[in-house]
Amino acid sequence: MESSVADAIVEAIRRAATAHSSTTATSGIPPTASSVYSRVSSIGSQNSNRSDSNPVETTGSTSGQKRKFTVPTMFQSKRLKSSKAKPKSVKYLRDIFCLPEECEGKNGTIVIPRGTRRSALANKDVGLMGKIEFESEWSADRMNKEICNVFSKPFGLSADNIASGKMFEFQYLQRTGAGSRTLCVPTVTTSFEWNGRQVATLAKSGSVIYILAREHIPVLWKSVSYVHAGVQNVK
Repeated sequence: MESSVADAIVEAIRRAATAHSSTTATSGIPPTASSVYSRVSSIGSQNSNRSDSNPVETTGSTSGQKRKFTVPTMFQSKRLKSSKAKPKSVKYLRDIFCLPEECEGKNGTIVIPRGTRRSALANKDVGLMGKIEFESEWSADRMNKEICNVFSKPFGLSADNIASGKMFEFQYLQRTGAGSRTLCVPTVTTSFEWNGRQVATLAKSGSVIYILAREHIPVLWKSVSYVHAGVQNVK
């Protein structure tokens, strides 16, 4: 293959030199290096446009035998393919707090439980406060399953229930303002998905993720500490 390429270049230079020699003989002006290069480039470009099914025939300089070769497209520039780097997945470790529906006020806002009320919900017998580890590339469905796993005990769910798609209903909450002590359900479109990256925006710099249960929590009313805290009277 390398000898074929070399023969093609030699043949192109020979043709260019022959053409310019006849020009010099008639005009008396010797050919310049740039004009010879232009001629070689022109011949090479013409040869490169020929298809592989029509190879060029040339005569070797020593054997005198004809052999076939295909002139490579040496005069065509090659474009480098641009590659877009895939964003790296980020891991998060956050506290997560599941608030019962009774915490929602008439105007749709939820006061973040503090003191005795917070302790009652976080009590191990109730188990509505936990920790969750997730990644930014997780899908919305995977996020839902992981949250249901965290709160499987208070909702009476087993691992098999969650794996088969049985999960409790909830909504994500966000603060009504920077440093605010009240929460609300964010307004989103029907096509919006709470994937890992979006959930992480609800709890920046290690703050708590709050969710609001949208169904009855079986273990809740069995807890004496919860009833005595008066959380059911927050409306």
